[in-house]
Amino acid sequence: MILLSVPHRHNLISDSCVNKEIVAFNNILKNRMTRFRNVELIDVTIDREFYTRHGQHLNSRGKESMASKIAQSIERLVKKKRPSHKYEVAG
Repeated sequence: MILLSVPHRHNLISDSCVNKEIVAFNNILKNRMTRFRNVELIDVTIDREFYTRHGQHLNSRGKESMASKIAQSIERLVKKKRPSHKYEVAG
């Protein structure tokens, strides 16, 4: 299972109560998910430049960055699932 953290709201000031709650929630989420081996948490914290002008939605570069993070996570999970030894086929 792949989970994404809650992204920072760039349309609000950094010290807003919403952003403080996002930080607190992401910390709780990270702490709770560490005990599960089959869960990978992706930290979606990315810079303001990856958001649209109003700061709430990802722009095309932000979407590319997010897609890349998800793809890397999937690759790591697939590599974990592969057996560590190779089977030989008798022929």
